[in-house]
Amino acid sequence: MPANGIIKSLSGNMDQDKTGRFTSTSFSYPTFEEIYARNDVFSKVFAFADPDPVNLNVNGQVERAGAELVSGDYFSGLGLTAIAGRTITEADDKAGAAPVTMISYGCWERQFGREASVVGKAITINNVPFTIIGVTPPEFFGLQPGRSLDV
Repeated sequence: MPANGIIKSLSGNMDQDKTGRFTSTSFSYPTFEEIYARNDVFSKVFAFADPDPVNLNVNGQVERAGAELVSGDYFSGLGLTAIAGRTITEADDKAGAAPVTMISYGCWERQFGREASVVGKAITINNVPFTIIGVTPPEFFGLQPGRSLDV
């Protein structure tokens, strides 16, 4: 799922360790936007966030699913290509862009029987309609070890 407006409210995590120092494991989305806009050092800058499991509705069948919210450069920054369709791009982050998602290979297999025509199909995530634009390779599980992503 692209970040287009969905994660604007994330504020980042700030913790204080035993010595009193503050550490952060993430940036707020507005901070990411500033880093992205002013980047002249890194080849790619992208954002991702791990929400709680989402409600995935495929053809009236609802299940809990692992999700990752990502910015447009996420897949290109990781050098990942879709095995069907395309990946999420910067154009998908633009204001007014239609909500799109990639599905995992496992979700494609389980929910769609590896149906070749899955690209372009509509699904609902947390009661928001999304269009499937691509399928991730079977070896891709996101950036968090031990997580299982579906969308």
